[in-house]
Amino acid sequence: MERELWLRIRALATEVCESIEHPCVQFSDRWIVLVYAWAVIHDRPTYWACQLTNWPVDLRPARLPSQPTMSRRLRTGHVQWALAVMMDQLGDEPPPGDDGGGSSTSSGQGLVKSIDGKPLPVGGFSKDHDARRGHGAGQKFRGYKLHALWGLGPVPIAWDVCSAERSEPVEAQRLVPCLRDYGYVLGDAAYDSNALYDLAIEAGHQLIAPKKRPGSGLGHGPQSEHRLHGLALLETPLGQRLYAKRSEIERRFGNLTSFGGGLSGLPAWVRGIRRVGMWVEMKLILNGLRSIYQLRVSA
Repeated sequence: MERELWLRIRALATEVCESIEHPCVQFSDRWIVLVYAWAVIHDRPTYWACQLTNWPVDLRPARLPSQPTMSRRLRTGHVQWALAVMMDQLGDEPPPGDDGGGSSTSSGQGLVKSIDGKPLPVGGFSKDHDARRGHGAGQKFRGYKLHALWGLGPVPIAWDVCSAERSEPVEAQRLVPCLRDYGYVLGDAAYDSNALYDLAIEAGHQLIAPKKRPGSGLGHGPQSEHRLHGLALLETPLGQRLYAKRSEIERRFGNLTSFGGGLSGLPAWVRGIRRVGMWVEMKLILNGLRSIYQLRVSA
């Protein structure tokens, strides 16, 4: 599967990087992306992918960039832009099928979306200065979080990686404006925030999330009419059927970690917010390519 993934990302990187003008370099942006992808697919450090002995004869180029060259070039705007465009192209190609919440919108995002965070812990004795302590999966941990807003597509509609102390509602305020058309957004109790309900409505969506404190009142302050509507909807059969689809994002995160080359954790050499973000981005791209491939094979 690693070989198949690399061949598919090679085709995608070739298409994307053809539009990037970057003269006076020994190694094209395409090969910088592909060498990094080779390392991420195999869960190895970048310097491992810079050695010809770690490549099959029929896949490796005549020359490979050095580790310092990779480190320098991966920070450039050209490579960062190429990775972002690859994510956008995968997002524009949603897999066939319905999300079960009604007809899909013209954007391909689907009618029902889900939002959640995935903990990315590091060791307790790690000297990573960007890692922070936070809550995730019912316990405290130190590290980072992947926050993702997912629709029908093989990659998230919007995503971000931040240190673990950043709360879900705060990060959601950065992701929700990326929604297009109309529909519903499903979140767990952490997303029960008046401001977030209003922001979702501005993006054409009704947020549905259970109260943070089940069995309690609504609170003493002014309440958003959109929060009241969302909580009332959750008490109806329609709202319960809709909210049952929130498990879809759990399946998405599960698929992201359940294959060779998936996001099973952060290796010891992936530290610092920039490196963690790029590592997660490549894992999302690989998972998107894998999802499209599996759907086409089974079709």
